[in-house]
Amino acid sequence: DWIFGDFMCKLQRFIFHVNLYGSILFLTCISVHRYTGVVHPLKSLGRLKKKNAVYISALVWFVVAVGISPIFFFSGTEERDIKTMACYDTTANDYLRSYFIYSMCTTVFLFCIPFILILGCYGLIVKALIYKDLDNSPLRRKSIYLVIIVLAVFAVSYLPFHVMKNLNLRARLDFQTPEMCAFNNRVYATYQVTRGLASLNSCVDPILYFLAGDTFRRKLSRATRKASRRSELNVQSKSEDMTLSILSECKQNGDTNL
Repeated sequence: DWIFGDFMCKLQRFIFHVNLYGSILFLTCISVHRYTGVVHPLKSLGRLKKKNAVYISALVWFVVAVGISPIFFFSGTEERDIKTMACYDTTANDYLRSYFIYSMCTTVFLFCIPFILILGCYGLIVKALIYKDLDNSPLRRKSIYLVIIVLAVFAVSYLPFHVMKNLNLRARLDFQTPEMCAFNNRVYATYQVTRGLASLNSCVDPILYFLAGDTFRRKLSRATRKASRRSELNVQSKSEDMTLSILSECKQNGDTNL
């Protein structure tokens, strides 16, 4: 029984989704930042200043707030029986098809695309850690393990939620027959569990990033910068050797012609 009124019902649904998708987009920003720091350590030095970080954070909150604002229209309360009020987790049956389209759009733009970006960034980070000539092998292993754990936690937290949420909506739209009643109940129960997993991510991620720690990140960044400098020096040395070889050949040819 919901006793806090229609506006509070809308507000708590809005806050839940803003927290959910804000977390996803900020995790995406962190992934891109780590990618530039590990794969392009020399180019990224001094690029991300505090002012730019503030602008990016404000943009993330703005995008999320605008993208989630339709929740105020779709969510609300409904009187189920005498003196019993329910706060809709999704929306009323009258708006169900429109809400399903909206849910699919948020899934694509606020989950699938960020998830692909995160996979790409961490995949390139792992590739760089494997192929770069790092002096510290334990640091390399710890970095790769951390990447795998972060991706696994992200996938387990958010992927089942979006799959079950949209499956639950589809079941409400097209599977409303007596034969499908048991299936629909199982889908709804599983969806409620995945909501808990999605919320739990906000507790797990700070622990993971604490375990990574500033000291660990500084060591990794320092190691990748050293590897990048060595690579650049090797290229420069090869270029100088090639130039000297060409000059030597030219001199020999000149002496021969004389």
